[in-house]
Amino acid sequence: MIYSINPAKDASVYSDSPTMNTGLDEVLEVAKVMTTATSRRMTRTLIQFDVTSFPATFISSSVAGRRKFVLKLYATEPENLKSNYTIDVLPVTASWTMGSGKLYNTPITTEGVSWDYRNGYTTDSASAAEWWYVSASVGMHDDFNGGGLNGTAASICSQSFGYTTADADVDITSIVEGWIAGTYPNDGLLIKFSAAAEALADTTSYGTLKFFSKDSNTVYKPKLVLKYDDSVTGSGVPVAGTLNADDTVVYIKGLKPQYVVSAFDKIRVLARDRFPQKSFVYSQSQYVSFTYLPTSSYYGVKDAYTGEMVVDYDSSYGKLSSDTSGNYFNFNFGTLFVGRLYKFVLKVERGSLTQFFDTDSYFKVIR
Repeated sequence: MIYSINPAKDASVYSDSPTMNTGLDEVLEVAKVMTTATSRRMTRTLIQFDVTSFPATFISSSVAGRRKFVLKLYATEPENLKSNYTIDVLPVTASWTMGSGKLYNTPITTEGVSWDYRNGYTTDSASAAEWWYVSASVGMHDDFNGGGLNGTAASICSQSFGYTTADADVDITSIVEGWIAGTYPNDGLLIKFSAAAEALADTTSYGTLKFFSKDSNTVYKPKLVLKYDDSVTGSGVPVAGTLNADDTVVYIKGLKPQYVVSAFDKIRVLARDRFPQKSFVYSQSQYVSFTYLPTSSYYGVKDAYTGEMVVDYDSSYGKLSSDTSGNYFNFNFGTLFVGRLYKFVLKVERGSLTQFFDTDSYFKVIR
């Protein structure tokens, strides 16, 4: 099962404008640019998700071993990126205010989180400001996580890129599990280039990563994706599946044309041979009977307008289940954006053969 939520707040902070807030900007940035041989411009992004908005069943400590949490960020127009780089995601352990500023506001907005302040230029007390940054000349602390902002390191999650898309899919399971367990407070995440890239000894420009923010008017807002293995096999159901013919029909039964965004439904998947062998024994039509798909069968969701996979096949967390009525999977429609048209697609692996089935059954998500 795939379940995703959007951020509660986000903002980027800039070393070259250390009191500027960008809480309502439509773009988030991560940057390290050498402006001279010894001077650099740094940008980091802060983002926070309310994990309590996930269903309690799926964030219970009893199912910790069956879930994974992924931070998904969608890239837009990155600038001068190196072909190989690494981004780090760290847990923030101090509260901050998103603010209402934008990058190109004149004059700049100084209330809300910035490079030097957690809550704003005139809002933070001296002690709060000192907790957030090293000094006026250095700005935000480099060791921005764990045990306060400048204490021992907590959990750091990373993703490395090499000649690939700049979209980020960072496994942050260790961080979210820390929030759930109460190891450290959920004050959000810091996203930046790796510690090695940001080190003073490294004088390489890594360019600027740009991602759509929560305030973007697109379908590419940031997500925290919960992947949970809820697959089951009912009693008496063939484990390996009985569908063996090469020419098969796989379809969704009872799919509705519209689902409200709060819906959580069981989606029934049925399969049969396209040309079943004739039988002269009187029974129900062989065209309305079904057989079981192999256990290595997975679902995905495709955007009908763009053709993009908005929920990709996942061999660990997107498996079909089965019961005495056939195959099925549970789906949370809150994972999808409202007002878009989608269709379910299926992937079936049988030994060395992999088949893809496009159901051509469309549905829309509404409020």
